[in-house]
Amino acid sequence: MIVLPEFPVIKVQYAPEVTLLRAGWQAGQPLTRFPEALHLLMQFSCKHTVRNWLIDMQGLPQIGPQELDWILQHWFPAMGGTPVEDLLLVLPSDLHNELVALTPLHDSNIAPSFAIHYFSDCQGALHYLIEQQQIVDRLCEEWDQASGSGC
Repeated sequence: MIVLPEFPVIKVQYAPEVTLLRAGWQAGQPLTRFPEALHLLMQFSCKHTVRNWLIDMQGLPQIGPQELDWILQHWFPAMGGTPVEDLLLVLPSDLHNELVALTPLHDSNIAPSFAIHYFSDCQGALHYLIEQQQIVDRLCEEWDQASGSGC
């Protein structure tokens, strides 16, 4: 688990053997730092040639119209400059953010440079990406120990 002390709003795990960057929102953090968090993840991905993102949307505050506009107008195009090929999204339990996450499926103007895959839990996402059970188990254990939240 990589801890970014200069950016405490996200939990980050990096697994170079599967070029995976996993991130989750730290509970109780303000959404005003959301764009910064995604920029930080993009920079890390470019520096380390990360091809797979697993983003756990559980605990993310409700995404408003400004954040959604920023995602659609700025983040999607900026991701084209990264090596990311697959985005695995763990959908939140709240309907609003789930609908926001599903927006790319319904908006023909969005043409992401990467594939988007949707999951109900992190275990399913990890199993989709990683065939070796021992790697999945190690990543889950590392995440659980460092973040105090379930895999």
